[in-house]
Parts: sequence; C-alpha cells; structure tokens
Amino acid sequence: MSLIGNGLLNEIVLQRGIIEPKLILKELHEGIRQLLRQNKKEKLEKLEQVNQDGMDISICLIVKNEEQNNETNTFKIVYAGAKRPMYYTKNGELNLVKGTRKSIGGRQKEEERVFEQEIFEIQKDEVIYLFTDGIADQHNIKLERIGSQNLFSFIDSVKEQNLATQKQKLEQFLDTYQGNQNQRDDITFLMAKIS
Repeated sequence: MSLIGNGLLNEIVLQRGIIEPKLILKELHEGIRQLLRQNKKEKLEKLEQVNQDGMDISICLIVKNEEQNNETNTFKIVYAGAKRPMYYTKNGELNLVKGTRKSIGGRQKEEERVFEQEIFEIQKDEVIYLFTDGIADQHNIKLERIGSQNLFSFIDSVKEQNLATQKQKLEQFLDTYQGNQNQRDDITFLMAKIS
C-alpha cells in the first residue's frame, strides 16, 4: 500500500501540480480505489473479492507569509489528515489537529469522500509533529497500547527541548514501553522546526 500511495502522490503533486492538502487526499483516495478496483458497482463473482485495503495519512503544506519588507516570522500551515492527527507547538503549548475520520481507499458508503482541511498560522521556531499510527498502536507486555493520549502527554513533556533531544527521548520512551514485545507496525515520526 505504501508503494502504491507513494507512486500516486508523485503523480498528484509532481506531475499534476496539486498542492492543496485536502485535494491531494481526495485524489489519492480516488486513485487507490480505482487501482485496487474498490469502486466496482457490479455484482462480484463468488471467487472474486475486492481488496478493501486502505491507508491513513496526513499532509501538511507550510507557506511563509511574505510581507512587503520580506521579513516575517509567521507561516501559514495548511493541514489535512485521513485518520491521522498533527501536533504543533504555539506560544509554548502543544496543540492537536485531528483530521478527518475517514481512510484513504477501502470501503466507502458515502457518495463522495470529503477531507477536511485546517488552516492556521504559527511563528518561526515552532515545531510540527506528524506520525504514523504505529507508535500509538505499539503495546507493552500487558498488551496495552501507548495510545494517543499517552503520546500527546509525552510530546508535551519534551516539547521545549531541542529536536535531537526530543528524538532521543522518544526512542527511549518507545523502547521502555515496548520492552521485549515485537514491533506491531511501521513507525514513522516526523518533527520539523519551522524556520
């Protein structure tokens, strides 16, 4: 699914020039449903089954606000997520943007899938956090997931430190929580300082 998604994203953004996050998600959703033949309306033969795989993803566009004197410290953030949140710092506080509660691809009951988009401004030196569901879904020896609230609380506790220290502490947090349990899913975690 990651390879299919990556190929479609390259086509959507690089070849077709679509950069608005909610439109990227819409095109990605439709492309995956078409490639995996999930949008078939006719009756299926007994032996033929439709692949109902989907994916969760978040897209963030960062645009520097340009002023007449070309000196600005504010940035416009345009965010859209398919079942993935984004965290960001603003004025010393950690904030959450939830995204849309629908996946890319998979089953679709609604006529058209619409992805919500959030637009807001942040200052230079603030940090954004994007991540796969693999980290929140990782469990410990008691089969308890880290969960979104624990992850948010952890990031909130280290947000004031530099990114290298945050990365090191995140790895320690994950290793300690996971213990000797196998990793359940892919884990990607992106921290970006706006500058």
